Amino acid sequence: MRNVPRGVIRLVRPGTTLSGVLATILGGYVAGANDWWSIVLAALAVLCIQGAGNTVNDVYDRNIDLVNKPWRPIPHGDLSYRQATILAVALFCIGNGISILLDHGLFSISIIVTLTLALYATSLKCTVFVSNLTVAGISALVPLFGATAGGNWKAGIPLAIVVFFGILARELVKDLADIDGDTQGNCQKTAVVLGPKRTRIAFEILAVCTVGAILCPTVSYGFDYALLALIPVTVTIFSMIRVARTTCTKTLEKTSGMMKMAFFVWFLIVLVSA
Repeated sequence: MRNVPRGVIRLVRPGTTLSGVLATILGGYVAGANDWWSIVLAALAVLCIQGAGNTVNDVYDRNIDLVNKPWRPIPHGDLSYRQATILAVALFCIGNGISILLDHGLFSISIIVTLTLALYATSLKCTVFVSNLTVAGISALVPLFGATAGGNWKAGIPLAIVVFFGILARELVKDLADIDGDTQGNCQKTAVVLGPKRTRIAFEILAVCTVGAILCPTVSYGFDYALLALIPVTVTIFSMIRVARTTCTKTLEKTSGMMKMAFFVWFLIVLVSA
C-alpha cells in the first residue's frame, strides 16, 4: 500500500540533507556573514538540490535496492518511479531557482552540482572510485557554497578539506556494506573491483587523513577546539578498528551511521569554537 508522504521524506533523506544545511550555515558562519537571510536561502537551496540528488539515486538504484535495501520507498511501493522522478525535477528546479536569485556565482555552483548529481546517478555511480570521489567532491562544495554566500569563500576551505576526506572514507564503508547487492547488480564500485581487503586499506588511509584534517584548525581555533575535536577523532579511530575487524553488513552500516553522527558533532564544535 502506498504512503506518498512517508515515501517523500525517506527519499529526500532528512538526516543527509540536514548535514548539508548545517555545512552551509557553518560555511557562512566562519566566513563572517552579515546577511544571514542569504545564508538561510543558500541552505534551503542546498536542502532542495541534495534532496533531489538523493531521490535520483533511489530512482536509478531501484533494482539494486530490491536486493540491498528492499525497505527503500520505491521497491517498498511507497512511491512509483514516475512520482519519484517528478519529485527530483521539482526539487532541482526550486534549489537552482533560489541560487540564481541570490548570486550568479552561487547559481553556477548549483548548476554544476545538479549536472554532476544527475551524471553520478546515471553513469558514475557504478564507476570504481570515481563515484566515491564525486560524492566527496560535491559534499566538500557545500561549506564553500555557504562561505561564498557569506562573502568569503576562502574561509570555507578548511571545512571543505575535512568534509572531503571524511565523506570519501565513509563512502568506502558504504561500498563494503553494499558489496553483495552491487556484485549481483554488476555495479563496479570500489569494493567490488578492488576487493574488501584493499578497500579497507584505502579506508584506513582516508580515515587518518580525516583525523589530521579535523585537528588542523586547532591553529586557528585554539586549545579548546582541540579538546572538543577529540570526540569526532575518537569516533573516527573507533570506526577504523571496527571496519578492520568486521565483514558484517549491519555492523558496517552502523559504522557508517556513527561516522555521520561524528560529522554533526564536529559541525557543532566548529560553531562553538570559530
